[in-house]
Amino acid sequence: MIKKFSIIFIMGSFLILGSSCNLFKTTKKNEHTLNKKSSLLDRNQPASIDRIEQRKSIQMIFHTTEEAFCRISYWPLNPNQKSSNIEALKIDCPNSQPSDSFDIIIKDLDPTFTYRFSIEAWIKGSEASKYEPYVIDESQSGHTNFGNVKAQSIAVASVDLTLGEANIHRFEYSNIAQLDEIQASLSPQKGCTHNKPKIEIYEQEAKLIKINGLVSRGYATGIGKAWPNRDDMIRIEFQKTYQPADQWEWNYKLYDNDISFTLKPPARFISTQIESVDLKILDTTNFDREEKELKIDPTMPLKINWTSKNNNENSLVYVQIGHSSLPSALYCIYDGKSQNITIDPSSFRDLPNGMHFLTITIQQSYFQKFKEKNTPIWLMKTREWRSIKIKK
Repeated sequence: MIKKFSIIFIMGSFLILGSSCNLFKTTKKNEHTLNKKSSLLDRNQPASIDRIEQRKSIQMIFHTTEEAFCRISYWPLNPNQKSSNIEALKIDCPNSQPSDSFDIIIKDLDPTFTYRFSIEAWIKGSEASKYEPYVIDESQSGHTNFGNVKAQSIAVASVDLTLGEANIHRFEYSNIAQLDEIQASLSPQKGCTHNKPKIEIYEQEAKLIKINGLVSRGYATGIGKAWPNRDDMIRIEFQKTYQPADQWEWNYKLYDNDISFTLKPPARFISTQIESVDLKILDTTNFDREEKELKIDPTMPLKINWTSKNNNENSLVYVQIGHSSLPSALYCIYDGKSQNITIDPSSFRDLPNGMHFLTITIQQSYFQKFKEKNTPIWLMKTREWRSIKIKK
């Protein structure tokens, strides 16, 4: 049976759930690592660090390959991601309860600094000095800097808010993938190009991880069902009306274990408008695409304005003009935050005369990590899009 404990640590004072803990200051030093054993941290269940409570606290989740004791040191970094001269704080995990699953919250951090964490773990009857520490840095965004953490497969939930559905797959890699590379692939270079951006690096689709009883509640409600004649995909069809809830709860069973996680409401458009010869406001998507038509002048810039909500640092807006089969189709990528942009007419002058479609999409992506041991990481991708017919 997996044992786990939680610690809530506040600088200057602390509260411990389930046991006791010693707190003291120590100066960082380089220890001689000759003849040390490898860290006990489980690389297949990567440690995670996430900012919470207006970036004043962090939640750290990690696992060990064996039930162990642990000790955590942490200190702020300077802007160049180098160690500062500030003394580290060190905390001993309870030595009466060895565990292989840890969920720790550290409060009262400086929201303007990033931190480095050194995790020491050792089995009963041994000591910390026998094992190499596991060092992990917090990224500028407040999410895990995965570094060289690798994954054989990842569960991916692709949520289409416009269609009101989500498709869940598991992707498997012919070569083990690094999570920081996957993160980078989800943040393509901003600007406009005639080459369709490649924003995913999934190499091989595999059978879906055995998931039962998948249910979504709160912001969007739906029940997961297997696709007809397919065992490698699950689909959720949401109720069309999204609720003004602060949280979006997902629940499912994995190998008879109950797993749940809660998301913030996804990035959404509040309003979008497009202007060329005339001005069109896209309140919602017209699936028949007959009601709205925009005339564009190839000598005039195309102006697009949008306002949005629920953005995070991974929110992006995509604008596509023309079908992807056309070599002159235009693809533009911007930050998701509300803004006005202007597309120079030279960018779409080679688009053939006639009818085309312009689609504007707001997309968000992030990893969902779990404190439960041997639970796969999920990549959550949400998108909302609006489309209009244009005439050149």
